[in-house]
Amino acid sequence: MENIDRILAAYGITPASVHTITSRLSKVQTHQAAFALKRSSLHPERLDRWLMVVQGKHNFYREGVPPVYQTLQENFYVVDEGEVYYLMPWLERHRTDEPDHPYEMLFSTLGKIHASSSKRYPIDYEAYALAIRKQKEKLQQDREELLGLVERFESQTYMGVVPLLVCTHYKDLEHVSAMLDKWYDHYDADLKEDPEMEHSVLHGNLRPSHVQEGSTLHLLNWEKTKLGNPSLDLAAYYKEEWRFADSNVTSPPYYLHSYEEYRQMKKNEESLLMLHLLHPGRYLKQIRQYVNAPQKANTPAVVQELTQTHRQLTQALQVQSYFQDLRNQENQEDEEA
Repeated sequence: MENIDRILAAYGITPASVHTITSRLSKVQTHQAAFALKRSSLHPERLDRWLMVVQGKHNFYREGVPPVYQTLQENFYVVDEGEVYYLMPWLERHRTDEPDHPYEMLFSTLGKIHASSSKRYPIDYEAYALAIRKQKEKLQQDREELLGLVERFESQTYMGVVPLLVCTHYKDLEHVSAMLDKWYDHYDADLKEDPEMEHSVLHGNLRPSHVQEGSTLHLLNWEKTKLGNPSLDLAAYYKEEWRFADSNVTSPPYYLHSYEEYRQMKKNEESLLMLHLLHPGRYLKQIRQYVNAPQKANTPAVVQELTQTHRQLTQALQVQSYFQDLRNQENQEDEEA
């Protein structure tokens, strides 16, 4: 960032030193404090939503977001050579996505953020039902494609490491697909019974490396913030957590009790969460990339990616079983009543 001095001048800051951390992040040290200067990837259409978050507009729960400093002209960002820059306090944080932070605080903070900006709206059930039917058809096509690939791998005289791994995973992937098909039916029934959805301001890219713990927990990197159902944020975080063998979010109720202290999930949101968690799209994409160019594949990297995605999907199977048991118990209680 050759233009750092010019950008910092807009804040009235003269740096003592500047350290480049990544192509988009610099650590600015003065004699009094340390700052993080970020070259943003914000698109113009996302700028207003990002400003809503950093300014705490519309009752948005601002405590979970680290402060963004204003310039001398009271702007929250600087445009230099066509790019957006903003300045924050320097926060030491994890450089990897391997999990290690207080989960109760994380899910409570996320519940507060989603609740503060939540709005309900009616849906067109018939349009949703049609989309669900199309997704079920696509799922069946994907199941047939995966079975065809496994049969192709098994017919080989010598099976390589990646094909052998895929064949080993196949039974679990088929179970995942069967459960996903069932949760599409649940989602359809839930929407028919309650044709309303909720939208909140979402982080949009929630993962362990974007969680900064301390006396106050902060969620970093709001540049992909968007409006949507809160299940998207929850699913994104769980999926990243479960890629690692040492995840601490593997037992019921998966810290959702901390989340629901501040925002109760509707049944159609629970089923939507299951759809996000059980979807095998990432696994299928990884296999297709390998099959299209096996000679160019980095075998250890492919094995690691498939293993992590498989781990995430098998954990999703446990979660859906927990939610299915809750539904069965509720149905039994209704029948007895």
